[in-house]
Amino acid sequence: MRSVTSSNLGASQQPEWNRHGYFMIRGFAPPKIGQLTERKIVDLIRADPPACSCRIPAYIINDTLALQPEAKPVAGATKAEHRMSKAFKLCTRRIFARRKTG
Repeated sequence: MRSVTSSNLGASQQPEWNRHGYFMIRGFAPPKIGQLTERKIVDLIRADPPACSCRIPAYIINDTLALQPEAKPVAGATKAEHRMSKAFKLCTRRIFARRKTG
């Protein structure tokens, strides 16, 4: 993992990164972008769910999107997306492409 230093992050971001390995930037994008991103990820997972249980470290969808299942089985999970922990390489998808207006 790339080293993250205080010169890369704000004062409130560094403790979050150290504690959790991520931080949130509220207001980074409109809520609709987050909702659209979630919907597209769920659609991709449902279109190509993992062939096996949570015992795999990660799997690839459409040769680009990397998904990491939850480390332990999720009680009551009935949908493939409920068993996913993280999605990587979102920047390779056109999820964030802007539509031309006007």
